[in-house]
Amino acid sequence: MHFKRFIASAAVSAALVSLPVMANAAEPYVIKPSFPDNFKMKITVVSDDVEDTMGEVKKTHLDMGASAELNRSGDGYKGTYRIETFDMKIVGADGKSQISAMETAMASSLIKSIGVAKVTMNSNLEPVSVDNIEDIKASMKSLLTAGSDGDEGTLLYNMLIANQTPETAANLIRQSNKAVSFYNIPLTLGQPVELPPATLDFLGSTLKTRTTMTLKSWEAGKTARLSYVMNPTEEDLNAFMSVMMKGMASQLSQGEEAENVEIMNRIADNMTMTMVEDCEIDVDLVNPINYTSTCDTDIVMSIDLLKIMQVESPPEGTPAVMSFKQSSHKVSDTRVVP
Repeated sequence: MHFKRFIASAAVSAALVSLPVMANAAEPYVIKPSFPDNFKMKITVVSDDVEDTMGEVKKTHLDMGASAELNRSGDGYKGTYRIETFDMKIVGADGKSQISAMETAMASSLIKSIGVAKVTMNSNLEPVSVDNIEDIKASMKSLLTAGSDGDEGTLLYNMLIANQTPETAANLIRQSNKAVSFYNIPLTLGQPVELPPATLDFLGSTLKTRTTMTLKSWEAGKTARLSYVMNPTEEDLNAFMSVMMKGMASQLSQGEEAENVEIMNRIADNMTMTMVEDCEIDVDLVNPINYTSTCDTDIVMSIDLLKIMQVESPPEGTPAVMSFKQSSHKVSDTRVVP
């Protein structure tokens, strides 16, 4: 089960030196791109995650490359995206790999099974829908359910992928692509601007995110640097996680792990979570399609084990509270290519 969970997580399972300020702080600035009718992009993502679960450390390194071709369609664009390269390494605190070469190859195959994603975007290149989501889901289901442990794959497909729609899949892309946030927004140096609430839909649960953007520097005709902070309230985040966990429990009730449903429901009611994402985005003002975002995300989660186990004191060697911390550092780069 651990292997399949790793594979599914991988599937849906993304800061440079300071620039000089060369503008009047009272003047508003707007990044107004002039997109060509047809163009191609190259996207690279490199991330390093460190997870600490009760002192047990796991480190994940991800290196992914993708290509995209966009063509104007009405007021927006039609785009095709393809994952070209994918490499993942997972090691423990001792530096030893925690997955085999076969498992790594399986993860790569699952990611690449997405094939070509056909995406409709608005005039700011914000994804509106993933038009071939049913084809993508069919490919991923076929790979997940193959082999002797196909029942586990079916369970995970139903949990994580089956209910994705063209719109919710596009929403997931928007959440990971900070470019949707800075085009055509009036900004003033040093003054945070609260962005319209964004939503993340997953497993029947919806999270409203609080986000602010601040213009840090503007060098006319060269580059601009922005900061982007996403910090959902603890109340909203806990409600999102509770509904999501109960959604997962409802899927378990249909499989061999039905006995875990009650435990998962207790976890949903007795967990707390905080999350902060802080990004710096460097934008090419000559061609704003070109930008680099550097994001650091910190997640802290705790679970009251006494309430989960329904006891007044924990068994010997068992903590009263289970803690989980994750720190992620991700650098994404988008460039126009000939």
